[in-house]
Amino acid sequence: MALPVSFDSDLSVGTRNSSHPPFKGSDGEFYVVLRGTTGAAGTDNISLQNATDPTDSFAEVATLEIVSGVELLSIWSVQDGDTVHVSMQDTNRDVYYSSADLSGDSLSAEVQIEAITTPDDGPDANACSIAVESTGSDIVVAYQGDPDMEMGTEYARIDANRSDDSGATWGGPISIDNAGADHWTGPVIVLGSSDRMHIFFKDDTNDDGYQRTLTSGDSLETFPSSFQANFPNTNYNFGHGISYDDGGTQKVRCPFQILTGSNLGHTALLDSADAPTVTDEAVTGTNPSSGAGNTLIAGMASDGTDEHYLYADSSTQDLFRDVNTGSGWGTDTEVLDAITCNHVSPNVYDRSGQKLAYIYDDGGTVKYNEVVLGAAATTITASIDSLLQRQDILRTAVLDAKLLHTLTATASIDSILARTFTQTTEIDALLQRLGVTQTAQLDALLQRQGILRTASIDAILARTITLQASIDAILQHNLALTAQIDSLLKREGLTTTADIDAILVTEGTTVTAQIDALLQKTLSATAVLDAILVRRQSVTASVDALLQRLRTVTATIDAVLKREGLTKTASIDAILITEGTFVTAQIDALLQKNLIATAQIDALLQRRNLLTASIDARLSKVLTLSASVDAKFVHTLGISAEIDAVITQKGWRAKGDPSRPVWIPKADSSGAWTPLPDVHPYVP
Repeated sequence: MALPVSFDSDLSVGTRNSSHPPFKGSDGEFYVVLRGTTGAAGTDNISLQNATDPTDSFAEVATLEIVSGVELLSIWSVQDGDTVHVSMQDTNRDVYYSSADLSGDSLSAEVQIEAITTPDDGPDANACSIAVESTGSDIVVAYQGDPDMEMGTEYARIDANRSDDSGATWGGPISIDNAGADHWTGPVIVLGSSDRMHIFFKDDTNDDGYQRTLTSGDSLETFPSSFQANFPNTNYNFGHGISYDDGGTQKVRCPFQILTGSNLGHTALLDSADAPTVTDEAVTGTNPSSGAGNTLIAGMASDGTDEHYLYADSSTQDLFRDVNTGSGWGTDTEVLDAITCNHVSPNVYDRSGQKLAYIYDDGGTVKYNEVVLGAAATTITASIDSLLQRQDILRTAVLDAKLLHTLTATASIDSILARTFTQTTEIDALLQRLGVTQTAQLDALLQRQGILRTASIDAILARTITLQASIDAILQHNLALTAQIDSLLKREGLTTTADIDAILVTEGTTVTAQIDALLQKTLSATAVLDAILVRRQSVTASVDALLQRLRTVTATIDAVLKREGLTKTASIDAILITEGTFVTAQIDALLQKNLIATAQIDALLQRRNLLTASIDARLSKVLTLSASVDAKFVHTLGISAEIDAVITQKGWRAKGDPSRPVWIPKADSSGAWTPLPDVHPYVP
């Protein structure tokens, strides 16, 4: 169903000094307290209306008959959480209280606050208003009280009454007006700071406007001076007011109407205090109407610090709206055309976005309508939730990456240690097979191997620490980013979705988009680290392959030694001399080149942009060295085959021990073999 939505025809609003704004419960449903006319003839009740979707329809969920045969002329409702407090004054001037439980869709039994004596003369005044302190159980009602007699004439009075037990009992009337030979009418309460009750009312005899403050301890402000002396001759000149925090100062506003001037719609202004200074300002271009009950047809609602003023135009009875965003009232906008607006009660809440929702009377039919104030709050909330979710995912991803890198580094170290232990075991086995102690050359080789291992592990640890520092920097950046967001929200005083939405609209962008860009940069940094890790893993794999080839070569040497039965170091030295160099020197050179390659790889990892090409180049050199080593060992195997051939050809044997022949190469390079001199125990 499209807006506006009509209520049942037997429902109406109070005709005097009444407020029936729509409310939103914690269950996300919507409620209104209206006047019903069911039951005995001429009997009014209050009806609690509910809607899951107020743009569709409302239905009655509870009803309460107050007094048989009596009409309710003034009804005022105010929300505190899931409780709507309702004050009522009937045609007998008696004052009642009831409450609606929005969580249970129920109305409490009425409690009579005071039975008022009907005056014999004076204005026909029926007006009440209600406000609730922050405790939720302390309630104050202002109303037309018992009249006073002055020089034989009864004069209308305004009283307040307090309950400190959620409306079960009431303490008794407190006189609010200044008595004397004046009629006082039309009280409206607006709650201020520190549970102050700011009560606006009129001297109906002199047409002056007043505000008087009642503190939470029932201390009354000394009766103040009038803040406006140009009221029309109507009884109920104040409408539904507002109160909001503006940078730590509680602002109180209450709409009213003056008699003459170009802008007849005004607001009373004050900063909440025990004895505040009250001023007033004109709402530009407004000329609100007073209905048949001499009641101002205007009301205010606040959206943060934005003030909304809804009123029925006196000439057309159409509904208009003006807004003050802090720099003064703007241009009036017609909200509803071609209607007969006899009442309006506004409120602001979130329903798929901030809405200025209001109940109005259109020629006797009560209706619900809305004005869209901002983008859907659910969308903004979803964006914030998505942002927080992305933040959490990012933090988790960064931590996971950190752990992964740490585990990878640990695995690399473990692998190097395992390879070191394997190599040590192989060397120990070789020494054991040789049956000799370590020579100076082997000691030097082992020492250099140890230095190499230590340097390699130190290099990996250094890279790991550098990587951890990079990740720590990213995490620190995320924490700083979160702090900046928190600071922004705190600085802007953002407490509602509407505030956030207003900032987004004002800045012409979204916080989400800005933070997304920062997150993207962070993710890019993570991707770079991941790429470095992948390249490191490639280097590790290449080194593993090289070590595997070295182990294969070692196995080949072992096989040769075993086949030749070489057990003495001197024999190994002789083979080394045959080749004209030392394997140790070759290994030293290889190790030295590996150390240089490791340092270069570390430098390239830091520079990042040349990482892949540089590592590939270093790996190519390492593979070339490996090929060179392989060639040397192949050449060694070739010499061994030649030795076997000579031995077979010469038929040499040992005189003393035929199982242990000994030979040496000829001094020249002809390739022929010369038997040892006769001094040696060998024969051809």
